[in-house]
Amino acid sequence: MIRYVWVLVCVVQFHAVASDKAEVQFTILQTGDLHGHFLPHRHGPYTLGGYARLKTKLDQLRENLPNVLYFDSGDFSEGSIFFNLDRARPTLKMLDHLGAEATVLGNHDWFRGPTFVEEWLRETKVSFPILSSNLLYTGETRGLNKYIPTWEEYKKNKGNAPWIILEREGVKIGVFGLSTAELFYQYLFAPVTIASPIEVARELVPVLRPQVDILIAVTHLEDKDDLSLAANVSGIDFILGGHSHNKFTSAKTIYNKKWTDFIGRIEKDLENKELSKIERMFLEKKLQKAYLLKAKHKTYVMKTGEHGRDLGQLDVRFNRETREVTLGKTSLVSIDPTIPEDTSLKELINHYMRDLERDFKGPIFSDRAFHTHIDLEKIEFAESRLGNLMADIVFEKTRKKINEINEAIRNSGEARSISDVDFAVTNSSFLSHGFYKGTVHTADIYDAMCKIYDHDKNTNWHLFVVEILGKDLQLVLNAFMSFTDHYLNLSNAELVYSDTFFGGRFIQDMKVGDQPFDPERVYHFVTEQGVVDALMLIKENLLSDLEYWTTDLGVNYWEALREGFMVKSPITLNNTDLSGRMRSSYADLAVYSPDIEISHLDEDTLSLKAGIFNLGNSSSTANLKVTFYYDATPLQVEDNPDYYKPPKLTEIKIPDTLKVISSVRLEQALPGISKTEVKVVWDMGSDVGVRFVPIYVKIGPFNEKESYDKNDNLANNIALTYYEKPAMEFLGNRR
Repeated sequence: MIRYVWVLVCVVQFHAVASDKAEVQFTILQTGDLHGHFLPHRHGPYTLGGYARLKTKLDQLRENLPNVLYFDSGDFSEGSIFFNLDRARPTLKMLDHLGAEATVLGNHDWFRGPTFVEEWLRETKVSFPILSSNLLYTGETRGLNKYIPTWEEYKKNKGNAPWIILEREGVKIGVFGLSTAELFYQYLFAPVTIASPIEVARELVPVLRPQVDILIAVTHLEDKDDLSLAANVSGIDFILGGHSHNKFTSAKTIYNKKWTDFIGRIEKDLENKELSKIERMFLEKKLQKAYLLKAKHKTYVMKTGEHGRDLGQLDVRFNRETREVTLGKTSLVSIDPTIPEDTSLKELINHYMRDLERDFKGPIFSDRAFHTHIDLEKIEFAESRLGNLMADIVFEKTRKKINEINEAIRNSGEARSISDVDFAVTNSSFLSHGFYKGTVHTADIYDAMCKIYDHDKNTNWHLFVVEILGKDLQLVLNAFMSFTDHYLNLSNAELVYSDTFFGGRFIQDMKVGDQPFDPERVYHFVTEQGVVDALMLIKENLLSDLEYWTTDLGVNYWEALREGFMVKSPITLNNTDLSGRMRSSYADLAVYSPDIEISHLDEDTLSLKAGIFNLGNSSSTANLKVTFYYDATPLQVEDNPDYYKPPKLTEIKIPDTLKVISSVRLEQALPGISKTEVKVVWDMGSDVGVRFVPIYVKIGPFNEKESYDKNDNLANNIALTYYEKPAMEFLGNRR
């Protein structure tokens, strides 16, 4: 009995000491936009990600770091072939295997609609909550509140709170979630709607903040919305964001707008030269106090990319005496091949793979669907070989399908026929990723193209024929180009656009086949289901009088692409093209990975040649330069621009780890629709001690302090390729 009491006293004393520590350390780990990518994914010559590797790394960090908390930022389900299994339950259960504290509902997680989501959450038992406080339920969807409590329902009946409160060493951590309210995604969750994330946070945070020491928002919002949330809602310590698929190499510190605006007003007052000495002293003291208050009202925002390639890590300290939350080091941990795979999770994934190969009746993870000798890049904001190839495949497939239908009609004796299609339209923003050169498997194609698999109908997005009057088509295209920067892939059509004074774009000229565009003619074009959905939204929200008709061809989009890739295999520079199918009336300069050529001059010297395209109608201005870089830390892939999802050009920054090889000045203007070759020589020597050397080529102004000419667009101004050292040379250098 005495021994028992002594042990109990020791435990209580230890707990008291632990609770009385002035500073408590935490480690926040984060993923986002996993999209069910259970397997490692090819990223150039590397394979990154994979849930079995990710689990190993999470477990290692939990074992070695203090108070580890792991959160996921949504879109954990739809987006890979594994979503097809068992009504998507494995994609939800995987977060349990990884040990998530919580996640948020992303738009891809609700694409099957509220009835499916409620069934999915009811029948899949997991230990973590899904937090999306800004959902708005109707009577028929209110049952979802049991699984995803919302702020609106909490205000009504004080039932399930739309947050969780975790406790570590006596420190309370509050966590709530916010989902994207973008119009394009809302209709797929109807009749559930999504309220403004900022407006909900403004109401929720003052209620939750007094109950906790640290407050975390797990969000699935665009970058600008996360940054706006941080600036406009005081009291949030950390925003762990997803949705954009972008990654921050370190957390961004955002100060509350109330204090930044207040400081701005004081600084402007101080510019008044007529201030008295006393007035100036008063304002300076006021400014000093404002800066102190600003420092206390800040939020850290973090994003970690996509598909589990990188794991975000934030080292956090909480001071019990001052109540201050301090962020130490933030980093991205690459989930690379050096990390061993967790054995039990790997076996579970292998089991899922066998189930899928049974369902697809073949070795979809190891077959040779097609082979490509060039990188097929996903590029959303400019013309690309992959985009053109996809549009050509869809156009050819549809014409063949319509010929078969019309032949069947003729054989039946009917007099009617179906109109042929005039052109094809696809949108690269619906792609998950591109394809690195080499063998591409069926599962790779599915993962790149899969969209909203319907478990009940065993089908994905279809191809549709749209019938529309020319002048209405022109309105639709102008609306699309004015409200998005995304590029449309065209086949058997070309269009030229100009910029408007308010920042949008409009069609200046168009051609279908070899004929000028006719506003009074009825056109038939084939497209993917996502474009048809966008048409519906344009009609409902912008052009209510718009008339068009659609015909479902009953063809799965991804299967049409697989068939076309197989026919065109191997993919080379010779059977793909860049020809300015959708082009600016200005100059439009671009560089692409397949057009970077590398050859040996001698053992240590390389010749580098890049093709520089002007895909616009006009000649470029002179005085530009092309710079060749190599990556001095190629194995630190977390600090590299994303190979499959390049950022918008305004966001591209050259990291310090990229070293200049050489620059070439383009003194002459580049004519419209042309290609110019630029060459440099690189005496590589022993500078790079790795086998795969990343080489970047970038177009920019000759003087980096200058801005680009307003008449020069830069469609795709940076490209990446890899130089692979000969194996024996590499091994020799490493000895």
